[in-house]
Amino acid sequence: MVVTSKPVSALKPAEKKAFYANVHAAADAAGREAAQAAVLPQFVAVQHANPLDDSSEVVKVWDQPFKLCGFASVQIKGANKGYGKWVVASGVGKTDSYNGGAYIWVSSFGQSHGRKVAYASAYAKSAEAALTEAGENAFVWYSERLD
Repeated sequence: MVVTSKPVSALKPAEKKAFYANVHAAADAAGREAAQAAVLPQFVAVQHANPLDDSSEVVKVWDQPFKLCGFASVQIKGANKGYGKWVVASGVGKTDSYNGGAYIWVSSFGQSHGRKVAYASAYAKSAEAALTEAGENAFVWYSERLD
């Protein structure tokens, strides 16, 4: 956990940069740990006689299990102030014109949807907790989608 003795608003610009860098490092470490520990379910594809009715007879089963592929990102409200501004200015993330604010794209973990979501979720929780504890009105969440 990243701790500062003063509220973020009382920090000098260089101190804020260092604080935000520490928040990112701690959140990144928490995310990587969660992603490595994630237990991912495996799925098997089936074909039904009527593709629109899951209760219809199963006519084919592909017995090769697979994991889900997908994407995830960490979303930060406000790219023009506080942590969101630091994320964009430092190059860690980019401005999000769709949702507003800033985002950090999760590019690690190959195509693994489960690991990316585990990382993004842990990162968001860790960063928001550290920022809130330091007195910054922070809203950090994650976004995900299947491929």
